[in-house]
Amino acid sequence: MATKSGIVWSSARVYRMLLLLHPQSFRREYGPSMTQAFDDCCRAAANDGGRVKVLRVWLWAAHDLACSAVRERASEVLGSPTQALARWGAMAGMLGGLLFTAKSFWDINDGPTVGTDITDDLAFIPPMLFLVGLFALFVGMKGRISRLGWPGFALGFLGAIAGSIGEIWGEWPVPALGLVALLGGLVLIGVVTISTEVLGSRSSLPLATGVLGLAWAFTDSYGVVEIWARLIHLTFALAFGACWILIGITVRSGLQGTSPGPRADVSSMEQIG
Repeated sequence: MATKSGIVWSSARVYRMLLLLHPQSFRREYGPSMTQAFDDCCRAAANDGGRVKVLRVWLWAAHDLACSAVRERASEVLGSPTQALARWGAMAGMLGGLLFTAKSFWDINDGPTVGTDITDDLAFIPPMLFLVGLFALFVGMKGRISRLGWPGFALGFLGAIAGSIGEIWGEWPVPALGLVALLGGLVLIGVVTISTEVLGSRSSLPLATGVLGLAWAFTDSYGVVEIWARLIHLTFALAFGACWILIGITVRSGLQGTSPGPRADVSSMEQIG
């Protein structure tokens, strides 16, 4: 029993020392709960399986400490300028939603017989603004991205870039493929935001944006005379633009939540213990 108590005491002491790798504000807010959870897990592991189980807890805890220390130190160094850029990025995404909506109104009023106009020449602007808005969402999620979110953001960024470049060059397949990639990326991101609830009550916004955008793309009414088909297409466009505006408002207002912290990590540690 004395040996087990010594293992637990020594482990807790080392763990508290390793917490010094984190910023002071992080330690003040999360340090006690993290230390208590680690201590409980080590105690349970020592009673259940001895040193082998304690080692298992340590392997997980060391990985978690390293990742969170790097994340929090980077956030401490880059936090202020990054947050400022994110706020401007959120406004850019909102402006992209407004311009996209305005362009949709313009096109449906012009009808299918009107040729290229100035709005077509400026069609590269909304996807460029969506790119910046996507960056704001990336920052607003504060690291709570998960494995599914990384390919989602990669698709979104590449899609927005391809859409802008394709509109400038006038190569038709490029903006279309870029749009599909952007929307598919938003769907993946939306699955993550819903599972983590990182956007609070509006966590379904990225998924809704991607789905509505895909609906808009696949109900393209160009060349269709029937007014009902064009109105359906316009409805999806309006909803898509509105979702971008809401995402921007959400990121700017801070509804994405607080720092990810160790809450999910503590529960995982308890399962291991």
